[in-house]
Amino acid sequence: MEMLQKLTLYDLLGYALPGCVFLFFYNGEKLGDLSQMEIGGVSILIAFGFLVGIVISELMRWVDSLIGRFWGKAQWRAIWNKYSLTCERMERALKKARILGENDSCADAADFSKYQAVIYADIQTDPKYTRIHNYASLVLLCKNMVLVTLFCMIHGMLKKSCGEALFGIAGLLCFGVRWQRISRKKMGYAICWFLEKYDGGETGEA
Repeated sequence: MEMLQKLTLYDLLGYALPGCVFLFFYNGEKLGDLSQMEIGGVSILIAFGFLVGIVISELMRWVDSLIGRFWGKAQWRAIWNKYSLTCERMERALKKARILGENDSCADAADFSKYQAVIYADIQTDPKYTRIHNYASLVLLCKNMVLVTLFCMIHGMLKKSCGEALFGIAGLLCFGVRWQRISRKKMGYAICWFLEKYDGGETGEA
């Protein structure tokens, strides 16, 4: 019970839930009926699910990096257009934050994409960034569930189980779309916060 209390919602949603879903699809019969399990059994299941979730997350980190390499700038431009950002304002904010040198400049919106990690790290120093934490939890959950539902789809096809395969396909599409959508929303929110902090005024809706 003590272990369950120490787990945060971020851990449960982002790691343990996808890990447990994966374990049930992989060998659900041996895990037994969850409704019949005692608190000790549930704790063990969550612990194993959490470990499996970490492995899934590391695999998806590589996938995310690969996606960023090919479509990262296009996603950045989508955020840029949605929140009506300008190079001038972004440049001023980066210089005030001492991330960009006084003599440095960026001619195009895509040039600013390399500062995403720094901007996101900065917002986490603000104790009022609860919403970005919620976005991060949802991104992690959706991203990890993409791999889980992909496995379900492949597993269903190999077993010739139409129900499982269809569940996998539907889940893959749903979680994949939400992963990308919330990722853009999370980054848009971080950028708006960053600009308001260092350049003042208001930015587009986050």
